[in-house]
Amino acid sequence: MLSLITKFKDFAKAMRFASFAMVTFCICPNSSFGKTDSSENARTESRFKAAYLAHLLHYSTWAEEDLPSADSTVGLAVVGEGSQHFAQVLLFLIDELKITIQGRKVKVFSLARIPDADEEKEVFKDCAVVYFLQSEEDRWSECTLCNKKGVLAIGEGARFARNGACVSIVRSRNRVKLLVNREGYSSRNLKVSSRLLRLRSAVEIYKKDG
Repeated sequence: MLSLITKFKDFAKAMRFASFAMVTFCICPNSSFGKTDSSENARTESRFKAAYLAHLLHYSTWAEEDLPSADSTVGLAVVGEGSQHFAQVLLFLIDELKITIQGRKVKVFSLARIPDADEEKEVFKDCAVVYFLQSEEDRWSECTLCNKKGVLAIGEGARFARNGACVSIVRSRNRVKLLVNREGYSSRNLKVSSRLLRLRSAVEIYKKDG
């Protein structure tokens, strides 16, 4: 499945493929996905989420002054229970797709929990992306880095975007979708591509009154 995603150079095609595959996985219990147990199902879903996140990096823009120097590596932290597995899947995709952040290589690392305030500066040095697993849904706001300019804050579950994060990766009608909070982007001096926002089958724009 992962190798097939890498063949799609156009993001829209990749999103349609991922959505279709997720529907097949959830609805057809006798398919190659459905024969596995719940733990395998969870691992498969994490691969879809990693694919969406990897492509999301390509369609987000940072101000140059908020990034480390052009020859530096940019950090991407995965935070929460089970973060090591998700980080490995994500790193594989980023390497396969040769995804960079504005020409800078991405260094993926995992943390089981949000570091203490006095540790954050060192732990998150040169970090431009923080991805929170669902286990951090009630604690992610404790991470002071997430409110700084130039930090793309993403989480699993709709509450992240509703509470000010840039993007939530959510399950909707047996599909994985991106819930994008444009205010979350602008407040952190980030931009999201209009091409991404037009992909309504894979992307939903968060509306405060919605």
